[in-house]
Parts: sequence; C-alpha cells; structure tokens
Amino acid sequence: MISSLPCKKPTKNNMPLIKKIKPYLPLSLILGAAFLLRLINILQVGDFAWDEMFSFTFSRLPWSQSWHLWLLETNPPLHLIILKLWFYIFPKNELFSRLPSLIFGLTNIWLIYLLGKKYFSRKIGLLGALLLTLTPYHIFLSGFARGYALLLLLVTAIIYFFLKILTEEKIKSRDYIILSVVNLLAFFTHLTAVLIILGQFLILLKKSKQLKKWLIYNLPAGILALCWLIPSLYGKLQNPAEFGTAWFFNFDKNISGILTPLKLIFLGPGHDFYVFSLGLIFVIFLSQQIITQIKKQKINPAFFITLIFFALPILNALVLKLWNIKFFIISLIPLTLLAVYLINSYIKNIYLKIILIIALTLPGLYSYHRLLPLSNWQQLNNTIIARSTNLENTVLITNNFVDELLLKRYFTPPIATQTYFPAGYTPLHKDYVTKNYLHYQRSREEIYAWLAERNIEKYGTVFVLQEDAFGVDLVEYLKTEPLWRQGDELYIRLADPRKLIIYERNR
Repeated sequence: MISSLPCKKPTKNNMPLIKKIKPYLPLSLILGAAFLLRLINILQVGDFAWDEMFSFTFSRLPWSQSWHLWLLETNPPLHLIILKLWFYIFPKNELFSRLPSLIFGLTNIWLIYLLGKKYFSRKIGLLGALLLTLTPYHIFLSGFARGYALLLLLVTAIIYFFLKILTEEKIKSRDYIILSVVNLLAFFTHLTAVLIILGQFLILLKKSKQLKKWLIYNLPAGILALCWLIPSLYGKLQNPAEFGTAWFFNFDKNISGILTPLKLIFLGPGHDFYVFSLGLIFVIFLSQQIITQIKKQKINPAFFITLIFFALPILNALVLKLWNIKFFIISLIPLTLLAVYLINSYIKNIYLKIILIIALTLPGLYSYHRLLPLSNWQQLNNTIIARSTNLENTVLITNNFVDELLLKRYFTPPIATQTYFPAGYTPLHKDYVTKNYLHYQRSREEIYAWLAERNIEKYGTVFVLQEDAFGVDLVEYLKTEPLWRQGDELYIRLADPRKLIIYERNR
C-alpha cells in the first residue's frame, strides 16, 4: 500500500533553494548594506584629507626611499606596505587608494559576526555586524586611506583568537601562533595595538600556564617588533626639543576635550546632549549587567574580557590626557560587542532590537552624510578665481608647509603659491614626515625674513590659507602690518574648516 511506503526525509541536496540560503540571508543582507554604504562614502568623501596624502605620496616612492621614511613615520608601516604593493596592480588615485580600507572594513563586519556567534550567540553576532555596518565612524574609516580599518580588523581577530585560548578546553599550539602573528600585525599597523596586547597580559596574570605559553609564542613577535621600534625611536629622539612639541602633547587638557572624539567614534557627529544621554544609559545598563553577573555568580568570561579590551584604551587616554581619537579608536570593536550584548539581554523581540540599532545610528549617519565631502579643493579653486582681479599679481600663502603636497595635486588657479617653511630652507621628504605634527612658534623676525625671501611685497593680493591647529600664525603678523589691508575672511572645507583670508596691498 502507498501509505505503508517509507517517507523520504529531505536532504541538503533535494532541499528547496530558499531553505538552503535562508541561514546565510541575514548576514548577506548586512554585508550588502555595508558595501553600499561604504562605496557611497568613498564616492562622496572628496579629496585626500588629513594624513591620507602621506600614505599616497610615500607609498609611490622607490623602495629604498619608502623604507627610510617609514622608519621616521610615527606609526609602523604595514598599511603603507600593503598600499605600495596594491599600486603595482591598481591605478594610483583617490578611489583605489581607499579600496583596501573598504575591503578591510567589510572583512571586519564578517569577522565580528563570527566572533559574536562563537562566543556569545548567533543573534549577537548578527546584531554586532549590523551595528558595525551602520556605525558612521566605521563607514568613514572604511573609506580612509590610512591603516585604521586594518587596525580594527586585526583587533577583532585578536579578541577572537584570545577568547579561543581562554575559553576552549583543547588548545593547540597553532592557536597561540596565530594569536602571536595577529598581535604582531596589529602592532605593525598602529602603536595603540600595544594596549590590546597589554590587556592580554593582564588577563592572563592569574593563569600561569597559559601566560607562560602566551609569552613563549609572542617572544619572536616581540623581537621582530623591536627591529622597527628601536631604529624608529632612535631617529625620533635625535631632536628631543622638537619631539616635545608634537601635537599629542598640546591638547586642551580639560576633561571635556575627550567628549568630542568619544562621540565621533561611537555615534558619529551629532548633538552633544543626545550623545551624552545615550552614553549615560549605556554606562547604567553596563554597570547593572556587571553587578548582576557578579552577584549571581554567573560570570560570562567573554563579556568581561571584552569589557577589559574596551576600558583599557579609554583609561589610557584619560590618565595620559591623550584626547585625540586615534588613541582609543580600538575601543570601537569591544564597544560594539558590549552594546549588542546589552541590547540582546534587555530586549527580547528581534525586530525591536534591529529597530533600536537603526534608531541609535540614524542621527549620526544623517549628520555625517551632510558633512560630505570632507575635503573639497575645488571649492578653494573656485573661490580664488572668483575673488581675483589680477591673477598675475596674486599669491596664495598657506601657513602649514605640508599643504604643498596637496597644492601640487589639487590647486589649479594660475597664480603663485607659497608654503611657509623657515627662510633659507626647502622642506625635504623627511620633513613632511617628521615635522608635520609640530606646533611652531616663530618669531616676528623669522616670519619677516621668510616674507622678504619670497618677495611677497611685489603682489597686490594675498590669499592666506590659515590652519589654526598647526603651522605659523601668519594672520597675526599680516593684520598688524601697515602694508596690507585685510579683506574678507571665508571658510573653506579642507578636512577641517580652514580660514581663507584676503589681503589687499595698501597703495
């Protein structure tokens, strides 16, 4: 009889296509959205900004010159090496300079999913991938031609493999080797990776057996790190007086100075009250979760280890008063995991969790999109052409000598340009690398000598592109000189808003 025939169970081969792809659909949609957001960002972000021009310029030099300059760079050269090799295959322009960061950013989202899934739950993995996808600062870094997207990817990998050697029973030597290699790669990307490595050491202090293995396997990596660190530090310390004037020693030391970079990393540009409120809510729920786990003695090792990796860079910035965003950017990954852990703990409905994540990130995404392009040299070009009456009798002066690299690439008006560097000197490649971060204090006599050397008095119109954070305050000098009459003061968006001040020669 037909009814007595055995029922054939569906196998993977004869399963309907929709059922085959269903488990992979959520992550695929997240990665698709991540790609689109990051591609749109790259297409709209504009010209090179901040340190991107260094990466672009010094990755195109011959290898011998590149190695020399990489030793002088503040941070190790892994991303610059990758970019240099990348340029053997792809065109040397803004789009292709930023594509490696896009690849690192997308890989980071995939890896944080694997990390969340393995050590928390699949829901946390998916929520973590979604939150990182929509985080404005991660979108920005995924289109920024520096090593930060690679750094965050490696930090995610470090947490993944460190949790593996701490939480799994059967640990192979291969796991320690992989962790040590990732530690080394992270160090060779950015010096703040030392904080993540320090965090591992502190966590293992009470686990002598694992600490011994960790030290043994990381010893070769440490020796390789010193091969770059020692000659690099030696070169930087040759001029200790200059080293002491570096930008990271000249922050506003008021505690409120840390709020802006914290806001940018975790929620993107937005209203301070909104960011402060969300930060306070996060701290309250995080504290409650910590107290609850301790009281009930239901400690989640992955949660507390992630918490340590989150807190160390923040504490380091607070103690040393290093308010700049790059000193605790690595907190973004553990923060993402902690945030979705809390959302998953206190909200049960999966759709409400997704809606909350979108609602949290949407204001920052909107504000960030309104800022694009971040750097727009065409605006400067158009302004100068529109405001010039005699191009042959006009000069553009920038008070920061590193602008010369950008002027050569982007400035098109047919007028003279001058970038401030002390009289009698012409900046070399090594000066662009080693002196770009210094706060200059030049005397009136030095500025006068430079103006005389460049024969500025022969021009009828002077445009001064003034950067207040670095460089020399030429405006303070020119506005007191009877030879010049100050005109309009305009604002141009070149990474940060810059002043463009017009001076006309008194007749």
